[in-house]
Amino acid sequence: ITLARFDVDSIRWIAGRPPSSLSVGGGPSPVLVKVRHGPNVHEASLQLRGTGNQGHVGLSRRDSGLAPGQWAAFYQGDVCLGGGVISESSSMSPVRDDGLRRELGERAREDRSEEEMSVGFL
Repeated sequence: ITLARFDVDSIRWIAGRPPSSLSVGGGPSPVLVKVRHGPNVHEASLQLRGTGNQGHVGLSRRDSGLAPGQWAAFYQGDVCLGGGVISESSSMSPVRDDGLRRELGERAREDRSEEEMSVGFL
C-alpha cells in the first residue's frame, strides 16, 4: 500500500510519556518518522489522541509498502522519542498533501535552528 496518512496505536515513549513538544489532543506536531527496517525517514505531522498512546500521522510524501502491524518510530532530529504500531484504521489514506509538506519543511528548519542554538551542536 502506498500511503501518506495512517493511524498508530500502542505508542510507547522512551521517556514514559509524550515529550512536552508534542501536544496531546491538540493540533499536529512536526516529527520525523521511520517505518519498517528501511532507510527512509519522513518529515511528518503527528497528532496525538487519548493519553498520548494513539495518534494520526501525515507523511510529507507517500511511502509504499506500509501495512497495519508495522512499527513507526518517531524522532526529533537524531533523538528517538518512541514508536507505535500502524493500526488497521479506516483513516489510512493515499492522499497527498503538498501544503503539509511545505509547512512541515518550514517547521523542521525552525526546530533545527532552535536546537542548534540551544545545544550548540548536533
